[in-house]
Amino acid sequence: MKSRSILTINAVVQLILGGVMLFLGDEILPKIGFIGIPNIIVMIVASLYLGFGLMNWYSRKLPVGGIYARPLVLGNLWHYMIGSFSLLKIIFSNPTIELGMLTVYYVIFALAFGWLMFKSPV
Repeated sequence: MKSRSILTINAVVQLILGGVMLFLGDEILPKIGFIGIPNIIVMIVASLYLGFGLMNWYSRKLPVGGIYARPLVLGNLWHYMIGSFSLLKIIFSNPTIELGMLTVYYVIFALAFGWLMFKSPV
């Protein structure tokens, strides 16, 4: 998979998640097991998703990998790696299908950005 494809798919998914969380967070989050989260936290997380999504969208045509666009790759790698560990911890105590799908998404992109970190951009 090319770095452009990874960034494009990632950007689209993050923009969709950010938009859904921004406008429908109160309705969606209780269905996947997150009950009682303050609305301001949901809006901040939505803005982070939208910010990462826009950053990845506008960076998708740049050479990425190795030393090229390293801050972009590192930011995404840390986001997905820490998110994967956190979601795996939660899913073992409270397994749901929706949370499982989110965990699979996070693990796949943690591996993809880990691969981008060490691949040559050529």
